[in-house]
Amino acid sequence: MRSANNDPLISKNIPENLWNAKISINLRDYNDNCSLISFGFENSSTEPDENDKEKKNDFERTLFDCKLEVRLENLQVKEFRDDYSYEGYPQRYFYDFRTMNCQAKWMDDNKNHFITEHFARFEQSNIRPREAISGINLTFSNLISPENTIHALEDFVTQMKNQNLVYKNNIPSNVLEN
Repeated sequence: MRSANNDPLISKNIPENLWNAKISINLRDYNDNCSLISFGFENSSTEPDENDKEKKNDFERTLFDCKLEVRLENLQVKEFRDDYSYEGYPQRYFYDFRTMNCQAKWMDDNKNHFITEHFARFEQSNIRPREAISGINLTFSNLISPENTIHALEDFVTQMKNQNLVYKNNIPSNVLEN
């Protein structure tokens, strides 16, 4: 903040201790063989009293884009396993982190270094739809032609019905259809 307050373009100084955070680490027994480590990052900034005109200022106290980076060094990490029932079906879910108000990801393959982020990120390669179906011309120029439109669409419907049959014939016997 000192460097920001020394900037001649800043018209109003940023008060000291405007943004405060508390980092905590809690270790507790999870079971006979494992411990659970909790890391906390909490905004401890307080808003001034609305009636205190001296302390009142126009600065936001929210902490933005905060990241907590942790290196576990030689600790052995095990993933969580949750067994639960969902709509009457047993479910089992494995995960490495139990986060609140953030996401976490491993930064190395040894699972000794992780970082938190305030939003989830899902990356997947772009999946392009099939551009052609063998034997059917579904181009715009073909579909605009009165002689070809009905024939091309009928062929397309036939292909869709065939795919539906393939799908239905491959449903496992223990899955109920509605």
